[in-house]
Amino acid sequence: MEIIFLKLLNRSIAAGWLILAVLALRSLFRKAPGWFFCALWGIVALRLLCPFSPVSPLSLLPSGETLSPYTIQFSTEPEIQSGVPVLDHTLNPIILDTFAPSPGASVNPLYVWTFFAAVLWGIGAFCLLARGLVALIRIRSRIRESVPFRDNLRLCDSINAPFILGILRPRIYLPADTDQAHLPYILAHEQGHLKRLDHWWKPLAYLLLSVYWFHPLIWAAYYLFCRDLELACDEKVIRDLSLEEKKAYSHALVSCSLQQRLVLTCPLAFGEISVKKRVNRILHYQKPAFWLLVVAAAAGIITAVCFLTNPPENIAGSQPHHEDPLDASDAQTPHKTTEPLTDDTDPAVASLLQAANTAILERNASSGPETYDLACSDFAILGTESQSLASENSEQTFTAYGWALYQTYGISETGIEDVGGSHIPVALTFEVKEDAYSLKDYWEPREGIYFAEDIRNRFPEFLAADGMDSQKFILPQIQSCYRQAVEYSGLDTDAVIRRLLNTICSDPAVSSAPRDYIQAHGLEYRELTYYGSYTLQYCFRRFQKGGETGLEGWIMALVCEDLLGTRETLPANADTVQTGQLWYDTLYAHASNQVEPYLQ
Repeated sequence: MEIIFLKLLNRSIAAGWLILAVLALRSLFRKAPGWFFCALWGIVALRLLCPFSPVSPLSLLPSGETLSPYTIQFSTEPEIQSGVPVLDHTLNPIILDTFAPSPGASVNPLYVWTFFAAVLWGIGAFCLLARGLVALIRIRSRIRESVPFRDNLRLCDSINAPFILGILRPRIYLPADTDQAHLPYILAHEQGHLKRLDHWWKPLAYLLLSVYWFHPLIWAAYYLFCRDLELACDEKVIRDLSLEEKKAYSHALVSCSLQQRLVLTCPLAFGEISVKKRVNRILHYQKPAFWLLVVAAAAGIITAVCFLTNPPENIAGSQPHHEDPLDASDAQTPHKTTEPLTDDTDPAVASLLQAANTAILERNASSGPETYDLACSDFAILGTESQSLASENSEQTFTAYGWALYQTYGISETGIEDVGGSHIPVALTFEVKEDAYSLKDYWEPREGIYFAEDIRNRFPEFLAADGMDSQKFILPQIQSCYRQAVEYSGLDTDAVIRRLLNTICSDPAVSSAPRDYIQAHGLEYRELTYYGSYTLQYCFRRFQKGGETGLEGWIMALVCEDLLGTRETLPANADTVQTGQLWYDTLYAHASNQVEPYLQ
């Protein structure tokens, strides 16, 4: 539901700019015909209804997506992209300070708040729709005793003003005591509504208001649309009336407005809204000049083109810049890989990883005294770009995009302690000659509000999203660094994992739910996931011996399930299975190939 809410929120922000443009046009073309204003509100409705918008360089919207669902859900640097630098520079530092996820967090705090906002939005939409439904039921109960008059006209004693009700089979309801002198004007007005299909457009407007109720400009648009709807219908009726007939029409309008007592949410009522303004416009109505109609129509078309389209995304920098001393005809087109290069058994990939990790370690090396036992790194390759030059020595410029993890650890018999480090997207440019990598450029994004902008400008477009999503890569990278620390120190991982499990199972003693123990010892559980394959080896060996039917076996099943990612693929779920041993037996029976490598 939160994804739907974010899409609606982005759509409403884009529509908000369009509403401001419509308000400006209403002020500029005050003497334009009423249908012109209704047409402008139709453009707003189209913007709110359409699930997608074409991209155009003519778009005047600052941003097509202010709040990216992907960024809010996964990015470690949550931010808005309003397209207004003042807003971005003001709000993004606040958002970053307040909602930046802690390292290793399972979910972004901003995504959690988005969920609550989505729930609140759903409640608000339900209340408005329920209000409209209740009003409709009350109206129908009051017109239950109405009697046919002629055609689609009905008379009713329990109403005080004429109105239209119904969509597929609309009827005009009149008070039984309607003045016969006013009747022709009332019928002309209501028939005008029917010809313009206003009995469809107003319920649609209320539906949009119910969906986008959280945006104040939508409320303003709804009120002005209802007023413009009546003004346009008045103009349609009085277009060919004499001055005396206009006065009689105005008198009927005032009479109905004074009698009206029923609050109508959706029906079209004769004296419904802005009676004083309508009377003044009726008595001073003049047919608009032809030039005004042409200019107004042109303005409406331009508004539609500029605000129903989204601006092109900023893709500057997605193509690498090459200072090529040769002619363009001599340079090969850079080859972009669209899949991460993760096969470190490939000699070329292994060489690249070695060069990248060397660059990361050298970049982060400190000249001061060492306060740690080991510094290690891991490079998660997202993709590459390369350019081969037509020369005798076959030199190649090669840029690797990815996430660079640098960690410093203190190591003791009790385990691995994180002393410090960094996790940041980088672009490493190498000159490759005879399979040897020579670092030419080490690029990092600026911190704070410039982070996302720098990524989008430097990374290829198809890698930019992954370049802002650290949560997608952090766990396997930390596991790689832990593996390096274990291999370096010869740490007894079985002893460490056994101690972590004992700590997790120590409390809360009053609970029998494994998740309560994990919640109480989140750091220890996270450490188990960091040990990765060592945790799986330890747990599977114990499960293989059998008898793991207690709490510790259940905790082992949960962490193994998280590490293997089998929650949706096995008949048994570690959260609901009777014992951890039963979960393992089910896993072994259905996917022994995932277990055997860790038992060797």
